[in-house]
Amino acid sequence: MLKYLLLPLSFLYGLILKVRHFLFDAELIKSKGFDFPIIVIGNISLGGTGKSPHTLYISDVLKIFNPAVLSRGYGRKTTGFRKVEDSSNTSDCGDEPLMFKYLNPSLDVYVCENRVEGIENILSKNSNCGVIILDDAFQHRKLKPGLSILLYDYSSLQSKDCLLPAGRRRDLNSRYRYADLIIISKSPITPDKGLTNLFRNKRVFFSRYEYQNLRNIRGKTLNMEELDGKSVYLLTGIANPEPMISYFGQKATEFTHSQFPDHHDFSVTELEKVKENMVKFAAKDGICITTTKDLMRLKNKLEPHLLEKWYCPEPVVVFEDPDNFNKAILDYVRANKSNH
Repeated sequence: MLKYLLLPLSFLYGLILKVRHFLFDAELIKSKGFDFPIIVIGNISLGGTGKSPHTLYISDVLKIFNPAVLSRGYGRKTTGFRKVEDSSNTSDCGDEPLMFKYLNPSLDVYVCENRVEGIENILSKNSNCGVIILDDAFQHRKLKPGLSILLYDYSSLQSKDCLLPAGRRRDLNSRYRYADLIIISKSPITPDKGLTNLFRNKRVFFSRYEYQNLRNIRGKTLNMEELDGKSVYLLTGIANPEPMISYFGQKATEFTHSQFPDHHDFSVTELEKVKENMVKFAAKDGICITTTKDLMRLKNKLEPHLLEKWYCPEPVVVFEDPDNFNKAILDYVRANKSNH
């Protein structure tokens, strides 16, 4: 019922988007481009498509060019341009940029709410950088990227959704035409190739996740087989936890899930409840599992002996056609690299 009551607001939001895009397309509002390889990764819907793992995948493919990742730094309590350091916390830079640095310490990661200003700062301060990858910037029209990559969750393409606030779409469906590459993420091993017909004249790639290991903050690892027959306590503060709930719920003999909103800032009361659950599962030789992004927010809020009890899955992005996808982004950077 609530969805139908919100439809008029979604219609109004759609009109605002159409006007905004028209103003940019007609160059009544200017966009800035750079004579430098700039890759934008984004989506049409709110969260849950896997932008962060794909950003790390792409940065690894392009490591010979010393890539830099630029993020808005959602949830941080600072403003302006900042470089993410090993010693940074989520208040400084947000959870996702800190996660990028944690998972790939050699990667240069920066935050700036103004993407154009952020790129200008990177180019002036990092002479070794050969390509800049922007996480979640498809809607940032003041920037004219060189290569746009748009992600869709596989399951979302099998059902219709509305614009905000009645649904989860934050942009017009037609905006896919402005992407250079489409990734349908979280796909099954044998995806429905007919979904590519939704994106006429576009290069479409399917990707999925494979969970290989669990790792705690001290680097101790567990393989997935060690979960069989165990009690599992799962904590998530992400946009779409359903794949994790399904995967770990099937492996565990006893399963409890604490779900929070995306980028959630845990309160003292919530942390006390989390600790109670940890003690409960520890008594059963259970395993506490969370996402790396959530671990970054827990990092400065839990005592070290509790923090190290959390294990994070390491989702590996697997493309159905990795050679052609990798070639597409490598060819773009090679063709557009500058003398910076």
